[in-house]
Amino acid sequence: MANKLRFRFILTSMSSLLAVIFVIMLVINLANYAKVRSDADDLLAALDAEGGVFAGTMAPPDDAQTPPDQGPRADRPPIDGGPNGHANFNAETPFETRYFTVSVAADGSYTTNLSQIAAVSNDDAVAMAKTALQRGKTGGYIGVYRYRIQEGGGMVLFVDCNRQLTSAGAFLRISLIVSAAAFLGTLLLVFLFSRRAVKPTVEAYERQRQFVTESSHELKTPITIISANNELLQLEYGENESTAAIEHQVKRLSAMVKNLVSLSRLDEAEHVVKTRLDLSECVEEHVDLYRTALTAADRGLTTDIDKGVCIQGDLDLVAQLVSVLLDNAIKYAATFTRISLKAGKAATLLVENDALHLADGDKTRCFERFYRDADVAEGIEGSGIGLAIVKQIVQLHGGTASASAKDGVFSVRITF
Repeated sequence: MANKLRFRFILTSMSSLLAVIFVIMLVINLANYAKVRSDADDLLAALDAEGGVFAGTMAPPDDAQTPPDQGPRADRPPIDGGPNGHANFNAETPFETRYFTVSVAADGSYTTNLSQIAAVSNDDAVAMAKTALQRGKTGGYIGVYRYRIQEGGGMVLFVDCNRQLTSAGAFLRISLIVSAAAFLGTLLLVFLFSRRAVKPTVEAYERQRQFVTESSHELKTPITIISANNELLQLEYGENESTAAIEHQVKRLSAMVKNLVSLSRLDEAEHVVKTRLDLSECVEEHVDLYRTALTAADRGLTTDIDKGVCIQGDLDLVAQLVSVLLDNAIKYAATFTRISLKAGKAATLLVENDALHLADGDKTRCFERFYRDADVAEGIEGSGIGLAIVKQIVQLHGGTASASAKDGVFSVRITF
């Protein structure tokens, strides 16, 4: 139990951490990529506004004389605050940006301006412009180049984003490595301290289990004494209403103690020794045992059991599971009980019965210990332990148990 609880604690903690890391990684890297795209779009917008070239970056004519202290060109002053006054740009941005343009004439001819890039040939530029125009979008990526089509389609502008995209990729890789290291480090710490974290819960559970086990054993003695004295009273004075009530309550207490002991043992068991067993035969045997009780109470019993359905399990525990389910049917069924066992990817046992005052919906709470539906269980004896035992047995066999109600029919589905 302690190891199982510790494993669940580690699994829950690390799953939560993994989800948080994933969200943080996703948000940061998407924001980083969006920043790259946004900056590229701002550069393209500035280029578009300048007619395809940044002010101050055109090479001067051969006969022009540029005084050393007047900047790149005397006739066009240096940019102050970056292209279009964008806060992320500065006077050096036009000279750092690798870009090129392709102009499209009315006759369909192409003119390129490759003065600010060396990695793209004239043919490549024209081919990329044609691709951009064929896409029918005003902007996007072609390889590592972000493009923008001028309104009217007269010019296609490209900005080289290779350096920015490479940096974004490197940031992604580094963030993945850091996140993985953080996850593994946290996993190690959680593993080392998990025993201490679950210790109070384990101790409380152990005290509770010990109390249930000891109290169950202690109750057996007074129950036996009460039963024996009641029998003596019946022999001496004859059976009457009082002795019959005592006998009835003794049987009820005995059944409850038996169930508590069974539940306690199931809690202690972390695994069961499984052998190949014929589930079809087990179900049919118990159905025959309960058929008389069901039919005698005018509760029709119908079965649909596939032959040769076999599972790996503990025969005694599976028999107890089937017995509990059929016992519940006897208690709560109003007019009928249906039992089916089907083979498939997994063996599925379905027990259905109608019940008075049964509301539709999910009935998973029925597997909780000591839970009883007040409307349905009114006037019916029970302790609310039976289906809790069923759930424990199913879990020990690695199966699933579910319960639901629809149109006044209560269904318990067991999958092995």
